[in-house]
Amino acid sequence: MMQLKFDEPYFLRNLVIHPIVGGNGGNFLTVEEARERGLLSINDTGQVNEVDIDFGGGGGLFVLDGEEIVGALQNRVFNTSMVATNPVRKRVPVTCVEQNRWSGDRIFSHSDVVAYPSLRSILASSVTQSVKKSRSFKADQQAVWKSVKSTLKSFHVRSMTSSMHDVFSTLKDEIERFIEDVEFPENTRGFIAVAGDKILGMDVFAGPGLFKKLQEKLLRGYALEALTMMDRRGQVEMDEIKNFTNYLFSRDYIKTPGVIEGEEWRYADRKIAAHMLKKDEEVIHFAGFPLT
Repeated sequence: MMQLKFDEPYFLRNLVIHPIVGGNGGNFLTVEEARERGLLSINDTGQVNEVDIDFGGGGGLFVLDGEEIVGALQNRVFNTSMVATNPVRKRVPVTCVEQNRWSGDRIFSHSDVVAYPSLRSILASSVTQSVKKSRSFKADQQAVWKSVKSTLKSFHVRSMTSSMHDVFSTLKDEIERFIEDVEFPENTRGFIAVAGDKILGMDVFAGPGLFKKLQEKLLRGYALEALTMMDRRGQVEMDEIKNFTNYLFSRDYIKTPGVIEGEEWRYADRKIAAHMLKKDEEVIHFAGFPLT
């Protein structure tokens, strides 16, 4: 399915990042870039599990699963990764990460974070079940709210609206300590992240250009998860990482059209959840997570 080449690991406090290098594809705009250039607007529909995107073109657009958008009636995260190479207006699937607010305007702003990996694993697993049952990309909203509440509680963060964003904001200084002065090899296209004796997850992109644009957002999510595991002892050997990737790549994935363009490959069982977005036979993004 994919050939992975690893570089030397980086030790960011208790977070260990194993860079994956190579590739030369994935020349897309991110949500942040497209909004700042006036090419993308994201608007609330009044439905919790959908938002409207209006992309005017001017380059391909990539949207990352778990990527947060803030404002409007409540903060959301995208349920899966998406790609658009042409102008498009479309209603796309999201999940709420701010339970106790339903007020404001209809316009979303981009965020500087991606959801932490255990929440993304909930999205990945439940969306796969939804695809199997109804060919829709719905996530388990109750499980997501439960995860956000548990995370708020574990860090003793008080949030009037039970907002995931409040956790990241409160712990901003701690999180930034993980990612300051990080310089991966120029050809890094993704990584596998480990904390203590646990693999947290894996993200791989078509090429280094797209990864570099999303690197800090991704690392903030992984760093938040690592903060919950500061006392966790042990380590993950390279053989275990290779076993993890071998298991991921040897599964029988289901295939379905992407939300906007391309094709999604998805898989979930009791051990892992993974999804891959392809466009014109090129792997744009692959993400895999162990399930708790």
